[in-house]
Amino acid sequence: SRCMSDIRVTLRESIKHVLDRRDRTSIWLNSLAGVGKTFIAFMVAEEMKAAERLATTFFFSHKHHQIAAVIIPIIAYQLALTFPR
Repeated sequence: SRCMSDIRVTLRESIKHVLDRRDRTSIWLNSLAGVGKTFIAFMVAEEMKAAERLATTFFFSHKHHQIAAVIIPIIAYQLALTFPR
């Protein structure tokens, strides 16, 4: 819907503004299912990647909370790809 689209654009711009301050390195999106959190997260991540400001990303789901223990190796692997020696 048009309303949701406007909210997504406004939220995306707000997140980018927070990240541009550079005193925040992560953002937590929390809301009801179906409002577009994943879409917004992927869009911001793509924009940060294009600006060479993205080191790593990860996504948690209620359905997959048991894989939370493997997040450190995932982040380490992505960081190694981003910052090779």
